Amino acid sequence: MRKATLRIVSKAVVDLTAHDLRRTAATHMASMGVSRLTISKILNHVERGVTAIYDRASYDAEKKRALLRWGERVQRIRDGGSEVASVVSIR
Repeated sequence: MRKATLRIVSKAVVDLTAHDLRRTAATHMASMGVSRLTISKILNHVERGVTAIYDRASYDAEKKRALLRWGERVQRIRDGGSEVASVVSIR
């Protein structure tokens, strides 16, 4: 990260964890129109119920598209885009 970004993060976020980053990514991907199923697959959540037994698809293409879109958004934020202030979803 750039020095300025590190200063902002160090002042704005006291105890950022990996879980916070997962939650933030999931929240933002949902706001970008990524389906909950795809987000769930990305987060490696275990599905339950009859559908989980029969649906053995990996959803690799969907996960790749979602993560590429998220990566593009993170790059815009990193480059000083207007989304900087709202990137981290605080508990």
